[in-house]
Amino acid sequence: MGIFYVNIGYELYLLGSCTSEASKQSRKFKIADEDKVFYGIKAPKGIFETYRYLLKVSDACNWSCEQQGSIPQSTRIRIVDYILHHTSIETAGFPEYLSDLIKQNVFQAQFCLHEKEEQKELRKTWARWTACFKGQPIADVRHYFGEKVALYFLWLGWYTFLLIPAALLGLIVFLYGLFLFNSNPLIQEVCESDVIMCPLCDKRCKVWRLSDTCTYAKVSTLFDNEGTVAFAMFMAVWATVFLEFWKLHTASYVCEWKVFDWCEEEEELILEIVNNRNCKSTKYSHSYLRNTIIMVLVTLMLLLIIGLAQAIVVFRVIASVELAKYKKWPFLSENSSTVAFILGAVLHFLTITIMTRINRKVALKLCELEKGRSHAAVERSFTVKMFIFQFFTLFSSLIYTAFFLGRINGHPGGYVRIAGIWRLEECHPSGCLTDLFIQMAIIMLLKQFFRNMFEFSSPWFSRWLKRQKSRKLKRVRQCSEKNCMEGKLGANMCDNCKLKDLLWNFDLNNVDPFSLFNEFLEIVLQFSFTTIFVAAFPLAPLLALLNNIIEIRMDAIKMVSLEQRLVPRKAKDIGVWTNVLETIGVLAVIANGLVIGISSDFIPRLVYHYRYGPCANSTTSYINNTLSMADTNKENIRKDFLPQQLIHNGMNVTHCSYRDYRNNDDYTLTNQFWVIQAVRFAFVVIFEDSTMGHMSLLVCVIWIQFALVIGEPLCSGSLRFVPSSTEKDVWRDLGSSAELNCTVLLHYSNKSATECKAHLQWSKDGEALLSTDSFTQNFSQWFTDDEQLMLSSVLTVSLKEKSEFGIYSCNLWNSTTIFRLQCSNFHSHTGAMLASLVLFIMLILLAVVYTKCHLNLKLWYKNSYGEYEINDGKIYDAYISYINDENDQKFVNFILKSHLETKYGHKLLLNNTNILPGAEPSAELVMNISRCRRLIVVLSQAYLQQEWCTTNFRQGLYHLLELSQKPIFIVFQSQQKHVSVSIIQHLRDHQARITTLVWGAHSIAPSSGFWKSLAIAMPRKVMFHRQLSGDPQTLLQEDSDPMLSLQPDYLDCRPDPDPAGDLGLRFPIYKAMSRDQPLPPASDPVHEAKITEIDVSDLGSRSYAARTDFYCLVTDDI
Repeated sequence: MGIFYVNIGYELYLLGSCTSEASKQSRKFKIADEDKVFYGIKAPKGIFETYRYLLKVSDACNWSCEQQGSIPQSTRIRIVDYILHHTSIETAGFPEYLSDLIKQNVFQAQFCLHEKEEQKELRKTWARWTACFKGQPIADVRHYFGEKVALYFLWLGWYTFLLIPAALLGLIVFLYGLFLFNSNPLIQEVCESDVIMCPLCDKRCKVWRLSDTCTYAKVSTLFDNEGTVAFAMFMAVWATVFLEFWKLHTASYVCEWKVFDWCEEEEELILEIVNNRNCKSTKYSHSYLRNTIIMVLVTLMLLLIIGLAQAIVVFRVIASVELAKYKKWPFLSENSSTVAFILGAVLHFLTITIMTRINRKVALKLCELEKGRSHAAVERSFTVKMFIFQFFTLFSSLIYTAFFLGRINGHPGGYVRIAGIWRLEECHPSGCLTDLFIQMAIIMLLKQFFRNMFEFSSPWFSRWLKRQKSRKLKRVRQCSEKNCMEGKLGANMCDNCKLKDLLWNFDLNNVDPFSLFNEFLEIVLQFSFTTIFVAAFPLAPLLALLNNIIEIRMDAIKMVSLEQRLVPRKAKDIGVWTNVLETIGVLAVIANGLVIGISSDFIPRLVYHYRYGPCANSTTSYINNTLSMADTNKENIRKDFLPQQLIHNGMNVTHCSYRDYRNNDDYTLTNQFWVIQAVRFAFVVIFEDSTMGHMSLLVCVIWIQFALVIGEPLCSGSLRFVPSSTEKDVWRDLGSSAELNCTVLLHYSNKSATECKAHLQWSKDGEALLSTDSFTQNFSQWFTDDEQLMLSSVLTVSLKEKSEFGIYSCNLWNSTTIFRLQCSNFHSHTGAMLASLVLFIMLILLAVVYTKCHLNLKLWYKNSYGEYEINDGKIYDAYISYINDENDQKFVNFILKSHLETKYGHKLLLNNTNILPGAEPSAELVMNISRCRRLIVVLSQAYLQQEWCTTNFRQGLYHLLELSQKPIFIVFQSQQKHVSVSIIQHLRDHQARITTLVWGAHSIAPSSGFWKSLAIAMPRKVMFHRQLSGDPQTLLQEDSDPMLSLQPDYLDCRPDPDPAGDLGLRFPIYKAMSRDQPLPPASDPVHEAKITEIDVSDLGSRSYAARTDFYCLVTDDI
């Protein structure tokens, strides 16, 4: 088993036949033990000289500290590490790298060695618990671990320092709420209330007194008071101050370290050339398909994370119901909602822990699929994806609690239920902010406590376990103490000391490229908790401050003493984390404004205080004002509760209260609710605008003060791009080349600054350009007669592909000039894209119009161009079959019949006997259906409950389809769930041959879709000259039926004096249909005799038998 290690004296390894030129020029070293062999290769000086030269001629790294004196140790380790991981051997025609060999157990480990003297010094001044309140030696950290680690600890220290004022103010807000603990009139109102509240859950929850939640109301006051608003605004401004001052704070260090213009992508290219001078650059190919796939996968992952948050909500709802049933422990059953909420928060914490590992693997796979052009680009992409996944994992449940809990649960008689079974959660009458506070407190405390405990104990225990298994350190201690104390390092050490040092480093915990990323992610997520939703948890900055004081030393001890040495990385800032922090600052302003305006009771209290209070500027009876009352005697409310739930102290409760602004009679929202909503909206807008305005003003003030304090730097000056040397819009053909000339006239403000260097930097579409086959740069400078400096850079672009066209920028300091390189023989797709967009919008509009108006269009087409059903020998337009049930009779006689006859002029034949018999249809049934053009069946619950219908529906349906073409079935929406699955399936199987209409709550309106669909299914009416009366399609029939029209006042909502008789109506309903001209007298005496024989004296009576006889007489005579 071989182990590679890297140190100053042993910087490279060579494995077999390496492809790297740097490896071939190295000298091999080997130190053997009983079962381990340590390999090392001493890097030649030419590698570092090549690296220094390439830095000097680069565009972004030429001012670095490597240009003076010897190359720092951290830089040498970074160079060696790059070569180490990019050196390959050929195995069966395929290259294999070190990572592949470690996976195959050819090698066991690869690590950097700690330097004893520097490590000892860092332990003494930094990496120990007694140094918690001392400053950090950032310069020593940078020298030992590199700029990236130094910037992390610098940022963490600055963040911890600025948490002090935020923590103090948050503690003051908490103490202010504690001061009002017993004197707040709202608390007294809750604690002294006798109001009976409605049950909070189904079955086991009973009515309860509002005073039972006195403690809950007191806790709510701690975090939902007037001080919370000021604290939220302060935290929004604090986040901006922190970020802006951090930029200023880090600028001084970056300038001192000479990395203010450092480019990680360019160093990666330099290292590639150092490793192999014959390397060929590969063209990066941007793929829209690949990016689209990645966006879809990211969206699916976010939907999964949000779905898990909703699953936690479902868990809380179900757990609350089940805990209420658990009578063994009365505490759980009595406080089932609170216990369920705490369990949900703990489950949320466990979900976060599990999803963190899943999110990391998914983000890595997505980055592999994305194929970034450089390691830095891949790192940025991974950082953004991982943060987004973790952010939604942490905050999805909190967003639901803050903005949806208690607002979508409904009201008595109209509760919103999950799967129609479990009621959603409700808020306490004192507000929902306490629920958000409990969840944030549990997540922050558990997350920080368990993570810190695991983060420190796990490396310590792992190191201890390794050293218990390895006893070699004891055997190599026989080395002379004198030799070890001479301070010899690297290759100058004796073999025994080298082996001891190697074994000691080998026993340390492994590090990976994500070690520093994990630390950044942890603190950035903590920053999110500290700023977002801080209005609900003012103690969050204090907890973050205490955690960070421990975190700084814990990370230092872990990196110095418990883990192998990190590979030093050079950087000029904390990278994409700056953009993430700025995004969090904006989200904090939005979220805190919404929490105060929507989640808290601050606005309702304010509105009540100034408008609805019993006296001026008073909040007396505020809690009672926020409650609405439900009458438990009403049927729609009683169905939500069991009888035993409405018993309190042995007495039945007839009225109970619930938290909402609704009228007590019809449960509609009150005017006060809409006033509060308007004020909430106004407050959120004012809060966001004012806070954002203050933040912008503060940023300007900070930078102005910074400019005044630091004065004018030595190397500052006024510059001007020479317009005559630049062609802003450059047109070239594909396959040609273009030269972009950027010339700058620079006048230094200080005469001694003429020795300062200035270099023009080119970029394309925001990405820095490197010298490749497609891009070559030629830089020159000279002084004019008036001692002004002229800088010129000519960029030659080989236009081999369409991707070479675009926007090129020439940058010097903070000034930029832009060149637009456009293809003259390339046809733009802008017009086609706009046409496609317009077409797409038109299709959407057409789809919307069709969805809204397709019934009107079909009805218009039928009335205009539909086929006439005339001279077909039919007497009636429709045969209506319904059951002899009270509700069905009312629907058919007073709604369906009157509408079809009065509005559409159809002639109907009514029959309240079944038409789906179990046996063969009767002759009378066949005759009646054959006389009608359509068949309408009112398929109500009572209709389907008949014995023949439940057993022989399928057989009857087949008989029906043989008798009538395109029958019409009317189903009541409220009864759909009672229809058996087999009947629904039979109707679906024949949906091409039948028409099924659903009568719903809104179908009563004449313009509803029900009547339009019914009119489309009915025959088209023929309209003749006005002097002709009657039904044109049945002109030979007498059409003087006085029941075809209703009195216009039949819909009056007058009380029914005799509900038991005549379907609830005593006054006359029908009247004779008016005619423009009377019919001419018939010459047939038989016909005249038929009219005189009809007795219509009982049409206004309550005898339905008489009306049925009348229709039978007409039918029989015909």
